[in-house]
Amino acid sequence: MSRWTDQFNNLAIHATIKNAYDALEFETKELDSDVVSEHRRLNKAFDLLKGVVDGMDPEFSPDAQLNALANHLNQHVVAQISSYVSNSNIQHLKNANDQFSTQVPTILQVAAMSKPQESRKAIKGVEAAYDSFCKAVEKTRTEFAAIATEKETEITDLEARTSGLSTSLETLQSTTDTQISSWQTEFTEAQTTRAEEHSEAQIERGKEYDKALREFTTNAEKDRTTTTQKHDKALKAAFDKYAENVTAKTADINKKHASILEIHGLVTNDGVAGGYKKGANSEWWAALTWSVISMLCYLLIFGWVLFKGKLGFGIASSDGIDWPVVVTTVSVTAVAFVAAQFAGKQSRVHRMNEQRMRWFSFEIAAIDPFISSLPVEMQQGLKKELSERLFGQDRIIDEKPTRARGLDSDAIKSITETIKAAKE
Repeated sequence: MSRWTDQFNNLAIHATIKNAYDALEFETKELDSDVVSEHRRLNKAFDLLKGVVDGMDPEFSPDAQLNALANHLNQHVVAQISSYVSNSNIQHLKNANDQFSTQVPTILQVAAMSKPQESRKAIKGVEAAYDSFCKAVEKTRTEFAAIATEKETEITDLEARTSGLSTSLETLQSTTDTQISSWQTEFTEAQTTRAEEHSEAQIERGKEYDKALREFTTNAEKDRTTTTQKHDKALKAAFDKYAENVTAKTADINKKHASILEIHGLVTNDGVAGGYKKGANSEWWAALTWSVISMLCYLLIFGWVLFKGKLGFGIASSDGIDWPVVVTTVSVTAVAFVAAQFAGKQSRVHRMNEQRMRWFSFEIAAIDPFISSLPVEMQQGLKKELSERLFGQDRIIDEKPTRARGLDSDAIKSITETIKAAKE
């Protein structure tokens, strides 16, 4: 696109023609042949101008004449059309046409540089047809106004009839309201009477219910008291019987326990086995105590070494070895280590004593139930044999025992064979 084309497209005449068409797009509330004629002439004038401008060669357009023409049309034609849109005064349209007519010579001069226009004969026929159409529409409007006047009389009659119907309706409404009010009064009185009767009946039923409830409560209290007394009496009798039974059973149990002590002589908690068990418990506590002492000594060694590690072991890079510090560190560590070893050995000795006493208590406690079914003479013989094997033995605890203490396999085999022979 050339620069002459750009200049031509930027001329104000294009915006003026567009503004004129926008202003001419108004609609009249009532048809008027004069307004239509003026409006049509303005549309035709701007169509002519638009055809002239559109037919120009942009490279040979008279820009100065077109700018002057655009200024004049904006100020005196488009402004008048806008004024008519505001106040509907036809004089503005006439002024706009007159002002446009003053510019017709300029437009014709400019049109000489435009392309040939279409035939005006066909356009005149169309314009004549359009004017005839406008006159026909105006005639139709006049006839319609006459018909509207006739219908206005009929509407007035209808309004009078409507007013009469409204009066009748208001009278009927007043009568209906009066009747409804009367019915409402009667309904209210009847409802009040029914409410009073219902309230009195409800109060009476409440009194009867309270009376029946009091009677029921009294009878229930009597029944509960009687039932409670019966239950207390039966429970006391059952409890007394149970207490007597418990007393008798307790006495029998104590008697049988005394018999058992007398028959067997040795029991787990009351005899020799119980003593061994208590001794085993004492040895367990002693072993635990020496174990704790041993661990404390090892912890003391560990803490002493850490402490001396932070202060230095007496070895200096420049002054040599600090022998008093080294001797003190080694001495304290050695003493604590010897104490820990001694405590560990003591814990082991007490642990072995505890195991030996506990197993011995189990063996002694199992003798009486084991031989209880034998005759008394055989029981005494077995007890004598067992006492020779169990009592008076070496009780010194070796640090590394070579065999288990207590009844050996030969003794157990001998006892088993004796029992079998007695049963046969």
